[in-house]
Amino acid sequence: MSSLYSKLSVLKDDEDFFLNSRTNKTIKEIQKELNITIDEAMILSIIMSYQIQDTYSTSFDSLKKDFKLQSDEYLKYLNIAYKLEKKGFIALAEERRRGRSSRISPEFNVDDMIFNKLILGYDYLDDVDFSDIYSVVNIIAELISKKKYKKLTEFRLVSEANRVFDKLDIKEEFTKAILKYSIKEKLLLMYLIYEYIDGNSGEIASRICEIFFDDLSYRARYLESILKEELDIFKDKLVQLEERSGLFDSSTDIQLTPKAIALLLQSKDKKKKQEFKAQFTKHIKFNSLKKEIFLDERVARDINQLKDVCSSKNFNKIVKDLKKANLPSGIVSIFYGFAGTGKTASVYEIAKLTKRDVLQVDISSIQSKWVGESEKNTKAIFQEYYRACEILKSKPILLFNEADAIISKRLDVNDAVSQMNNTMQNILLEELENFDGIFMATTNLIDNMDDAFSRRFLNKIKFDRPTAKTREHIWKSKLPELEDKIYEKLSIYDLSGGQIENATRKYLINKILNQKEFDFDEILEYIKEEIEFKNNDDNSLKVGFLK
Repeated sequence: MSSLYSKLSVLKDDEDFFLNSRTNKTIKEIQKELNITIDEAMILSIIMSYQIQDTYSTSFDSLKKDFKLQSDEYLKYLNIAYKLEKKGFIALAEERRRGRSSRISPEFNVDDMIFNKLILGYDYLDDVDFSDIYSVVNIIAELISKKKYKKLTEFRLVSEANRVFDKLDIKEEFTKAILKYSIKEKLLLMYLIYEYIDGNSGEIASRICEIFFDDLSYRARYLESILKEELDIFKDKLVQLEERSGLFDSSTDIQLTPKAIALLLQSKDKKKKQEFKAQFTKHIKFNSLKKEIFLDERVARDINQLKDVCSSKNFNKIVKDLKKANLPSGIVSIFYGFAGTGKTASVYEIAKLTKRDVLQVDISSIQSKWVGESEKNTKAIFQEYYRACEILKSKPILLFNEADAIISKRLDVNDAVSQMNNTMQNILLEELENFDGIFMATTNLIDNMDDAFSRRFLNKIKFDRPTAKTREHIWKSKLPELEDKIYEKLSIYDLSGGQIENATRKYLINKILNQKEFDFDEILEYIKEEIEFKNNDDNSLKVGFLK
């Protein structure tokens, strides 16, 4: 609206102001604009008139003197002023807060946003791009922040938020989805979106209620409705609860569901294509995977079958049929066996052939020294995966690499570390129970796997040490310039694919440094180093020169 400066500035000089206020067009305009009563608009108008001409704050007893009000009239108008103060349109001046003015003779100042809008003709919402959901989220977050730091009352928070929501583009999918909810549910969704964008998985439910509600009884009832999941946003699966499980924190977080995140991203994608940015995983694009792999016949057969399951031709139909049969639809697999036998490389091979990116998790990277953070990180991994499913062209593979620590048998809890590991395992078990996508894990220690994990893995592929024939193929791929009889000689040594690669790398480095031709004895020394190191590293494995 345009500035009311000139119209408001003269009101304090009108001796008949209170007599004519109910018919005053300016006051009626303010009443309509702010959705307040005519009496509230009248008192707000006269306070602004004083504030324009005098100082930042207005001593209310000036009205009594200037307009020669009787005591009962003055108290009537003062009562209306306090209603305005409770709603947040005006505030007690700092002097009043320090006790320098009485309850009968308070000093008020007009809220900055109201002053800017009515006096200066500036509305902060004019700067908001309502076609951009993130701009809307940001302005709602600013309003909530003002409420949090007591610069805005609950009434004004709701009032200003309604102004924002009324301006949303109803053609946007996300807008259509949220406008049907109550104002507090809309605010809650916006707040959680802001937290999500800011890198936080959620917020403590009781803290949100403390921010939103001034009245303790309303706060308690709303918290109860959240904890009992009675709100419509729970029924529509846009938010979910997550228990904090640290030793010193048993509170409950409320957070967006993958469905809400997907809805948000779909809405945004119509404006601009989203770029997936990994925070808790390592994003490996399928077209960057070039490495060739050689597997024994049995393992190759199992990997090829899993590759066929994950292919774009078959995957969606398989998932649809599993869901139709009320069976878990996630393709959850584990590769186990000796180190260096191609477990991780096989995941990459499947990704490369099915044109699916890999989101790789190294367990050590999500473990934190801070109580409760490791558990939050575990949950965040799956949220990140589902976000990637919405952004990337094909559903990616979630890879838990070297997952021994997190899938091993659960321990009796007697310290913080054990509790953390057990909680992480419980979260992983819960996620895998209802997993929607492609999950793969690798481990060297299958014997120590918790039975609960064993039940959740649909495919269990064992990787033995490669046969002589497979080792010959691996040597040939690493050193293609040699004669066939050399490969036959090298293949008799019982090495894994990883050990062959290490021996080859050392040989090639030395060859470059010393400008030497192929020397069988030299590469044999590197083979011995690999075998001796493995023998020292794990005497339980029977490895060495074959006789």
